[in-house]
Amino acid sequence: MVRRFIFCEKSFEESAIKLTKNNIVILRPKLYRPPVARDILPRDRLLEFINDGLERPLTLISAPAGYGKTTLASRWLEACDVPSAWVSLDDQDNDLRFFLLYLFSAVQIIFPQIGQRIIPFLESPHMPSASVLTRDAINALDQIENPFILVLDDYHYIHEKAVHNFLTKLLKSPPHALHLILLTRRDPPLPINTLRARAQLTEIAVEHLRFTVSETGAFLRKVLKSSVKESTAAIMEQKTEGWVTGLRLAALSLGGRKNLDQIARNLKDDFHYVTNYLLTEVLAKQPPAIGNYLMEASILDRFCSSLCEALHPANNNTDEVEVDGVDFITWLKDANLFVAPLDEGHSWFRYHHLFKYLLWQQLKKKYDLTKINMLHARASKWFAEHDFIDNAINHALAAGEIVQAAQIVEQKREAILNADKWYICEHWLSLLPEEIKQRRPKLLLAQAWILYHKLKFVDILPIIEKVESLVSTRLKDQPLYGEINFFRGYSYFFQMEGARSLKYLENALAKIPVSHYEIRGQAEMLFFLASQIAGREKMAVQKLTDLLSLLHSRVNVRENRLLATLVFIHIISSNLNEAFAINNILLNSAVKGSFKYARSWGTYLQGLIHFYRSELDAAINLWGQALPEKNLMHSRAAVEIMAGLSYAYQRKEEPDKAKETMEFLFEFVHARNDFYYLSLAYSCKAHLSLMQGDPAAAVSALDNASDFPMEPMLWWLEIPPITCCRVLLAQGTEAGLKNAEQRLQEYLHLNRKHHNRRQMIDIMLLLVVTYKKQKRDEETMAMLKRALALAQPGGWISSFHELGFFLVDLLKRLTKPNVPTDFVRQILDVLSCERCPGARDYSTHRRTFLATALPQQLVEPLTNREIDVLELLDKRLQNKEISEELFISPETVKSHLKNIYQKLNVANRRQAVLLAKNIGILRSKAE
Repeated sequence: MVRRFIFCEKSFEESAIKLTKNNIVILRPKLYRPPVARDILPRDRLLEFINDGLERPLTLISAPAGYGKTTLASRWLEACDVPSAWVSLDDQDNDLRFFLLYLFSAVQIIFPQIGQRIIPFLESPHMPSASVLTRDAINALDQIENPFILVLDDYHYIHEKAVHNFLTKLLKSPPHALHLILLTRRDPPLPINTLRARAQLTEIAVEHLRFTVSETGAFLRKVLKSSVKESTAAIMEQKTEGWVTGLRLAALSLGGRKNLDQIARNLKDDFHYVTNYLLTEVLAKQPPAIGNYLMEASILDRFCSSLCEALHPANNNTDEVEVDGVDFITWLKDANLFVAPLDEGHSWFRYHHLFKYLLWQQLKKKYDLTKINMLHARASKWFAEHDFIDNAINHALAAGEIVQAAQIVEQKREAILNADKWYICEHWLSLLPEEIKQRRPKLLLAQAWILYHKLKFVDILPIIEKVESLVSTRLKDQPLYGEINFFRGYSYFFQMEGARSLKYLENALAKIPVSHYEIRGQAEMLFFLASQIAGREKMAVQKLTDLLSLLHSRVNVRENRLLATLVFIHIISSNLNEAFAINNILLNSAVKGSFKYARSWGTYLQGLIHFYRSELDAAINLWGQALPEKNLMHSRAAVEIMAGLSYAYQRKEEPDKAKETMEFLFEFVHARNDFYYLSLAYSCKAHLSLMQGDPAAAVSALDNASDFPMEPMLWWLEIPPITCCRVLLAQGTEAGLKNAEQRLQEYLHLNRKHHNRRQMIDIMLLLVVTYKKQKRDEETMAMLKRALALAQPGGWISSFHELGFFLVDLLKRLTKPNVPTDFVRQILDVLSCERCPGARDYSTHRRTFLATALPQQLVEPLTNREIDVLELLDKRLQNKEISEELFISPETVKSHLKNIYQKLNVANRRQAVLLAKNIGILRSKAE
């Protein structure tokens, strides 16, 4: 998938060009600076005024329609040596994603390399928050070194708060090379007063734009190519209020008349009367067919010849001279009316806004509502045929054709879902009335897919039930039932009912057409995962392998999804070696095909495999590379990467980096404003707190997390229910241990039922801790052997590494032939001070995993400093010697000793050292 702007070679009949970006149609005419009319009057006083303000970050040109804002800016840029970019805004730009896409596509015309980082974010289905987008967009613009001008025309169309916030922050700390020009009919909701106070703003308002008497005379003389008396110019200036559009109308309607002075005097003083009178005069001079074309095109924001022709089909039953769309466009060019070309080939045009409004008023007088609705319906059909879906929907709704609007979305939803652009489908649905969406199964299914991609699982099932009530049971073989069965299978999968899930997913795959490859791809992925939890792992692996062999050398989205599914299955089965090999193929495929989303999954999974092998440096390296692109990937994978990095740093005894990464994780989830991910982040924080030997902080973190629904534990690194058990074990109370054991046995049974050996290893080792604390020695050793048997084939070390020194004595006791002693030695090597990645000494493991190792009788864990004191006590150092060794005062040493005695419930140094060795806080000399 090539994620960049592409100028389409295939054009409309008029060579109109679209800018297409992963199925997001961007109208290139919106990036085109309107040309200056041939009869434009130079307005040197205003041009000089803008020139004088070029060093300021913002020029605001604000006035009602028709006062020449766009013409003035275009004229100035024409004579300016500074490179410029232009965006003409409209109602459809009230979305920060699309606003920034237009902004950066305009800037890239003059600076092609700018925005290479933020553009993928704007393309991503899982787009980052508005605050993150704003920050990255401003940083991207700040990278431009050479001065440039950005014009945002028609900013009055923008009412989206996120867009206003973006510009507010941009102007608060403006990029040094940028000069922004806003053209608007009213002052925008930006910090205008602050900018005025700081002298950072150049303002041009209606009083500046109004033509003076001398300018009025000069303009009329230039347009009419005849002399105009000063008195006539004064009358026209007064009656049009210096309004340039009114003057142009006057020139068109009065041109060629000998009695110009008399007509000017006879015009009423009413401004609106003058406007309507002059327009009527202009239309009266045109052939009827041209007049109809002019008025009919007023329903359009932009038009070309074939679009105008679609509105005005030939009618052989009238005496009207036949005029086609090309004739109309040719006439427009020659007449020099109130139109502006929007592309270099002069194929697309737009009316001046006020001229459009006046023509619209004339259209309503001439045509009844039925005929106007028919025009909108024809426009909708044309836009739909040319893939301008927003326009097609809006014109269908304007025509009162709600069903037609719904059908457009239904016809296009497959293509947009195939392109993984479900958020565009969400935008289309937002344009439709709620009542029509509730009556049409395809629209409801589109909504279900949107919820699926947003991970809002709970909300999907009621929609599917509604769909089933609308679809006839006689038509169960139709593709819609394939989607219904997919979501039923999906629901049962998350209820961990593998067999029932498979039944529905098999049915779904039988009914979903091959052309619906995104929907089929999701069904295939879930089918194979359901096969795994239903105990059909070998079948799933074999079928996946067969499918991939058929797709061999075809680098595509489906192949990447199947490869990732195979990696998931191998990790769930604890087959890390197989997972590693397949994931290398996935990464190569993703890089070869420039599939950034697939590459992000591959990088996450490769780091995860290294982490599970306790190859911490490799995991940190990979996840560190992926972190800058966290907003391009699935949110759960991004959370896992940051959590995994934090855990890895802690294991390497780099607590500052672990803490910093955890803070980064919370910044990420807060920006997403999603309660699920916030709760997941608190679970991660609790887990890290335990690794840091701080059970109290872990309890506090879990108090902020919601109750997690039971869901498939799959391959994930952070499993909140299991972290809750870790906290209970760290607290070490009798009730807590019983509670933890009950939960862990339940989770073990569940994961054994679902053949999830990855999670079984963690759960078994936590049961080892539980039994050890309860002094159930026989059960402790038996459970440890079972965990080793599961972990050994795939080289799974991470879970043992986390428990650290707590397992050392237990592992050394395993010398029987039925225990994989080579694997035990490998684990002990990782736990040894010389070979453990990043560990400087054996105390790394004691301190990192102290929380789970403390005996039940300890009310509070020992701090790192208290362990330091204990180690020096074991060396028989006196208080003064300890103070010198640790660079603390003798009084502080006494304070630490007091705390140690209280926590260990002993009376003297010797008792403290002996007990610390017995419970494993200190190593014995024999070790």
